[in-house]
Amino acid sequence: MICAIMQPTYIPWAGYFNMIYNVDKFVFLDDVKFSKRSWQQRNKLIISGNEKFLTIPVSNSSDTSKFIKDIKTDNEQDWKMEHLLTLKHNYRKHPYYDKVSEIMERSLLENSDSLVDINISAIQLIMKELKIKTDTIRSSEIEVSGKKSEYLLNLCEYLGANQYLSAGGSKEYIQAEEKFSNSKINVIYHNFECKPYLQKNSNKFISHLSIIDIIANIGVVDTKKYIME
Repeated sequence: MICAIMQPTYIPWAGYFNMIYNVDKFVFLDDVKFSKRSWQQRNKLIISGNEKFLTIPVSNSSDTSKFIKDIKTDNEQDWKMEHLLTLKHNYRKHPYYDKVSEIMERSLLENSDSLVDINISAIQLIMKELKIKTDTIRSSEIEVSGKKSEYLLNLCEYLGANQYLSAGGSKEYIQAEEKFSNSKINVIYHNFECKPYLQKNSNKFISHLSIIDIIANIGVVDTKKYIME
């Protein structure tokens, strides 16, 4: 059984969904410290013809001890409507804007002020559209402890995994700490290439945008093919 463990990010890029597709169990790592102005609260789209961030404002990020699961969105700002209007303004003439609008309205308007709930809701709605049936769970729902790679290893062992699909950026510290090398769990490092697709309103291809951009441009069916390659 193969598993992956990743922080729940805002409308992630295609590689995130490729990782989910390629495992049996996917863990949303929500009980680690929140990092301000990270993928946890923002992602990139094409806005006014350029690559720009769409960012969720948060109200309690100044406390550096806060876990991702404890972060609240700043609803004193009308950011949800701002995000929806930004998407409408920049994507309404795209062939599959209606599907993007449906996903975003549900993830934003059906959740209140929990950053992690909004992120996971959007991810799971997109998974459903792409017919990805991988089981998901939040790390905060699993009663194991540890730090860094030790915690990841303990989560894998709890789930009964014999393989761990890790983000490539974690390779250095995983190998340095040697927790997995002393276990029976084999680590595989994830690699996904963002191949060019037709991007409306862009003079040149911009890679590593939110999957929302891909869906708006090529639709759900071809987006599924895209992440499966």
